Amino acid sequence: MGNELNLTTEQIDTIKRTIAKGATNDELALFLTQCKRTGLDPFSRQIYLIERKAKDRETEQWITTRQTQVSVDGLRLIAERTSKYAGQLGPMWCGKDGDWKDVWLSSEPPAASKVGVLRSDFAQPLWGVARYDAYAQTTRDGRPNSMWAKLPDVMLAKCAESLALRKAFPQDLSGLYSGEEMGQAEPVMIEAPPQRAAIAAPIPATNGHKPKTWAQIVAGFRPTVEDSPSVREAYDTLTAIVTKANEGVLPYDTKPASIAEAIARCADMAVVADKAQAEAAQ
Repeated sequence: MGNELNLTTEQIDTIKRTIAKGATNDELALFLTQCKRTGLDPFSRQIYLIERKAKDRETEQWITTRQTQVSVDGLRLIAERTSKYAGQLGPMWCGKDGDWKDVWLSSEPPAASKVGVLRSDFAQPLWGVARYDAYAQTTRDGRPNSMWAKLPDVMLAKCAESLALRKAFPQDLSGLYSGEEMGQAEPVMIEAPPQRAAIAAPIPATNGHKPKTWAQIVAGFRPTVEDSPSVREAYDTLTAIVTKANEGVLPYDTKPASIAEAIARCADMAVVADKAQAEAAQ
């Protein structure tokens, strides 16, 4: 591809301890190969390693595996590097009536979304169409998970865009799937029964008082340099909790651009984290 990512030994060691924590040598080697092949930066969350549970068909035992996923930003970056990416049309959404709109204002989730990707050497756009019924990720009780319940139009548009980008640039993007569509990429992977107590570690009580909720903790943050370390620690912890509650799907593809944005994201994730803690405590 000509855009290989050159990682230092120190950076690889950091990946082992954080992004690929617990990965086998083969899983780590495969992940690093994908990073170098695609030129995507794992520290910028353009590409990441997701832990999943799968059932071994021979032993019938649940095992932990890790799979490489990319963000939509990562797919866009690879497409841009080809020098043939000429932008997009859309996204657009429609209901069951098939009437396409350039903004989705209904409280009901859209039935489908489509995105057209333009190539400088193609006369027509290449369209990716994603149906809500095919891509919406659900919890074990059949309800949409937190991100699909809150942002169905955004999540579905990301699926459509990922489809269109792969269709437009198959040589560069073949085999690369975003988190929003990962359930469709590997349908043979089956989630293990939930370990409720492990979903969210409880916030410890102090001086015998009842522990605060995540919402209460986040409400005390201020967008100041002094609060920055606490915000960063809470953001990382909440991201881990929500990712686990969402069965391996990251809540955000990109890093927050500011402390204020990180706090706003923490407030959104706190709702999911507090619910997960309440369920784990039952």
